[in-house]
Amino acid sequence: MRNLVFILLFASTIMTAQDIQLPSPVKTGGMPLMEALECRQSVRDFSPQALDLQTLSDLCWAAWGYNRGYLASPDGGGSGRRTAPSSHNRQEIILYVALADGTYIYDASRNTLEMAVAEDLRPFTGSQDFVAKAPVNLIFVADLSKITGKDESGTLQTAYVNTGFVSQNVYLFCTSAGLGTVTRAMIDKPALATKLGLGKNHIITLCQTVGWPNDTKSLRIPYIESLDKIASIGVNNHKSVTYEEIRDIMKEKGARGAIDVVNWRKYPYCPGVSFSIGRSATHLFVSFRVKEKSIRAMGVNDNDPVYQDSCVEFFVRVPGRQYYYNFETNCIGTMHAAKRVSRTDKVGFSKDTMDRILRYSSLPEKPFEEITSGNAMSVYSSDELARMGYTSDGFLYNVIIGIPFDILGLDGENLPEKIMANFYKCGDMLSDPHFISWNPIKIAKPDFHQPDYFGELFF
Repeated sequence: MRNLVFILLFASTIMTAQDIQLPSPVKTGGMPLMEALECRQSVRDFSPQALDLQTLSDLCWAAWGYNRGYLASPDGGGSGRRTAPSSHNRQEIILYVALADGTYIYDASRNTLEMAVAEDLRPFTGSQDFVAKAPVNLIFVADLSKITGKDESGTLQTAYVNTGFVSQNVYLFCTSAGLGTVTRAMIDKPALATKLGLGKNHIITLCQTVGWPNDTKSLRIPYIESLDKIASIGVNNHKSVTYEEIRDIMKEKGARGAIDVVNWRKYPYCPGVSFSIGRSATHLFVSFRVKEKSIRAMGVNDNDPVYQDSCVEFFVRVPGRQYYYNFETNCIGTMHAAKRVSRTDKVGFSKDTMDRILRYSSLPEKPFEEITSGNAMSVYSSDELARMGYTSDGFLYNVIIGIPFDILGLDGENLPEKIMANFYKCGDMLSDPHFISWNPIKIAKPDFHQPDYFGELFF
């Protein structure tokens, strides 16, 4: 008999075949709190792309995991402190996770998702159209039997306030991770409660949708007549046009965007980067404006590894073609460029082709090791630092490139409706390495060679 009891107890502690063992949550890195608060927003347009298990684990732990002192007890329960507060540490919130293949309960003690209903209940979690498309819908359920010593109004108030704490954790995590989210109260709660098999002491407080934003960005590239003069001067004479002249044209007439998407939480630093884009009859022009706390420029010859420096990048592909082009330029105008099928499958440009790509920089064409606010005055004169865009809180500089359309296999007089592209800023060898983009990149590790995540540029 004793052996039978042991077997039954053991069987009750193991996962069923339908449960999901999550990987250990990553509890370090991410966006600084004040930046997350600055960027927090609600999103209602989601990609159907599923969340990987690591992101799902991090999400659940951030929402309602144990961050202090969890201790299991012999009766199968336990105690500990959560990532979100609850009145008198009652921990009455139960976190349901509705996915395409079923609806689960998050067990923070074992870091698992336990199958609750083997059915896709996402359509039941709200009346808005997007809830059935988004990959994850969180369902907050309160066990009212745990809230004692209050009247009915106080009990409900406590349950909703504690749900709010958990929901805000989800908002901040999603902001840091590049995810979108929105909390919702428009729910057919009786219908959803029936689907979940909830008892009378359990109520649904809110639901919250989570997923990758469906935010393929787009811009319209303006034709700027004054750029025709610059493009027509030719490679040998283009320096006769001052950097300030083309900068002002692009600033006034170019279409603007921001390179501000932190795609990977391991690299949270986000310098201030914007761009403007426009075209002449023969060239595509991109002007980058960068403010960052340190700069580096060791690449002096074209096709040096400029991505290790303070580097801005423009990748572009014509729809219907397998290949794309990358143009990577450090802060003094040295460029790496190629025609590619992938990161490793490429055809480099000849020197003559590279020379035809116009480049302008606000910085002198002089290599230098990394300069920070801490060592700047001891290494360079005040005049040199002024030319490097130095201010008390970092460095400000511009890089402008002009790419002949024929290098892209395009005819300036017969341009397609659109091209696909992304804009990047990186600095692999800087004290604060970073990998930010205009259009989001939804993969696990830094890699800009991802044409599937290009945005749209319309002519």
